Amino acid sequence: MEALEMVGWELPYHAAFYNCEHFAIEMRYGKAESGQINEKPGDLIEINRGLYKHWAIYIGKDEVVHFISVKHTGGLSTGSSANLSSSRGEVKREKLTDVVGNDSYHSNNLLDKECEARDPSIIVKEACEMVGRKLQYNAATYNCEHFATEMRYGKVCI
Repeated sequence: MEALEMVGWELPYHAAFYNCEHFAIEMRYGKAESGQINEKPGDLIEINRGLYKHWAIYIGKDEVVHFISVKHTGGLSTGSSANLSSSRGEVKREKLTDVVGNDSYHSNNLLDKECEARDPSIIVKEACEMVGRKLQYNAATYNCEHFATEMRYGKVCI
């Protein structure tokens, strides 16, 4: 009935996050989730924000752990260029779709040829243990990419 009532409506469309599969699953189960996410737990996720990249660790079930700067105004910013100087940052656990928004993303385990990736269960466990921690954030020396690579490889490799 709900689907019939929506005939003719214009809905937001995103190839990865809200397409025909998401719509059909939402109508049947009440949740717009799909099996189209191909990332594996422990993968590095590179999110293209236009002028910069944001990085996260995929932990499964459409969730990531990522490190974001806390702006001087007290608000959170999910981008690595939010503060070019040192500030505080926080490790967050969120839905991949919420973090990506309308931007594009892909898994990019960029340093697997130079550094040995740790076991995915260890990556996920340690990343989840970091959630809620407040750390020093610096765009040049310790940002979201440094955090994500540290989780995957056990050290900052960049």
